Amino acid sequence: MTRPKQFDEQEVLSLAGDIFWRQGYSNTSLTQLEKHLGIGRKSLYDTFGDKQKLFLRVLDNYLMTPYPIASESASWPELQAMFHGGPPYDEKYRACLFVNTIQEFGMDLEGEVKKRIKQHLQRLDRCFSRALENARKNNQIAEVDISLMAKYLTASLQSLSIMSKGGCSHEELHAIADTALSVIEEIVI
Repeated sequence: MTRPKQFDEQEVLSLAGDIFWRQGYSNTSLTQLEKHLGIGRKSLYDTFGDKQKLFLRVLDNYLMTPYPIASESASWPELQAMFHGGPPYDEKYRACLFVNTIQEFGMDLEGEVKKRIKQHLQRLDRCFSRALENARKNNQIAEVDISLMAKYLTASLQSLSIMSKGGCSHEELHAIADTALSVIEEIVI
C-alpha cells in the first residue's frame, strides 16, 4: 500500500516554476529542487518523473496562467494593461519563464520544450487577436491587419521581457511599452 502524498502537486509545481524561473533549467540541480520543494527525490520521481518531465509540467502549468488579455471581452484597456504590468515589471523575475527558457536553450530549443514555447506564443497571438477584434468592434481602433498586429504585439511583449532582464528601469520599460502601443494608438479613431 502506497502512502498518501504529503504535499500539494500544484504548490510543488509553483515552487518548481519559481526556481526554474530564477535559475534556469540547466542551473537547477535535483538537490536544489529537493531542498526548494521540500520533498525527497523518490517522491519527486514518483510524482513528476525526471527533472525534464517536471520542467515540462511547470511549463504546462505556466501555460494555464490567466492573462488579463485572455478574457473573451478583452479590448484596448486590457491590451494596455498587458504592456504595463506582469513579469517584465516584477523585480523578482524581470522576464517571463518562456523568454528565460528561449534564452537559455537558444538554438538547442527542440522537442517538447519547443512545442510549449510555440503554444505560448500562439496563445498570446490568439489573445491579442481577440482583444484587437474587440477593440475594433468597440471603435477603439481603426481597421488594422489583426493577425499581423497580434504578432507584432506578441514580439513586442517578449522584447519587453528581454529588455527588463537586461536591466531596463520601470520608466524605460513603460516608455518602450508606450512606443509599441503607439503604433496602434496612431490609428485610434
